[in-house]
Amino acid sequence: MICLTDLFTIGLGCELAAAYLLARGLLVSTPELVRRSTGFYDFSAPAAAAQASDRVDARTGLFAFAVGFLIQGVAYVLAAAGVSSSSTCGAAAGVVAGSLALAAAAFVIAIWSATREEQLKRLVLEIAHYGTGSPTRHELPSARRLLLMGQEIGLRPTRDEATRPDGTRRYAERVFNVTEFRPGDELDALADAQH
Repeated sequence: MICLTDLFTIGLGCELAAAYLLARGLLVSTPELVRRSTGFYDFSAPAAAAQASDRVDARTGLFAFAVGFLIQGVAYVLAAAGVSSSSTCGAAAGVVAGSLALAAAAFVIAIWSATREEQLKRLVLEIAHYGTGSPTRHELPSARRLLLMGQEIGLRPTRDEATRPDGTRRYAERVFNVTEFRPGDELDALADAQH
């Protein structure tokens, strides 16, 4: 049975996982920092994909912080109301509490891992609706930007997509399930991305 002190450690486990997720975008390697900060004409797919990735990680991290604080808040309220913790103390209780904290952290990371790619794809698709430096959302996304950002988040084109003249469009259809694009921007994107 879970006792009152276990709630504190479960909340702590959620918060540790949250801290990891929030720090991921800040603790990147030097080569990654250089890659992200390299200037590109018109649009920087590495920078846009990195910011999208950081945003997805931060959203999950903030949610995990909220859950951890909520669980600890419940434990504090129960303690203030006079609910006492189990009288069992010692090494076994410490192992149980520590195991629960690790299980909570692992659960948060598992949820993040299972949902991250779909969240990234949705955010990249949304970014592709915008033009360079413009706060105006276009009705249709840019197939070229979908390809460039998609590759940055690890979604590679197939051999067929890489060799066909309409490969960028086929890639965006397969990966992002989009069939209409802003006209004129997809023609040379795969060739540009391979150089």
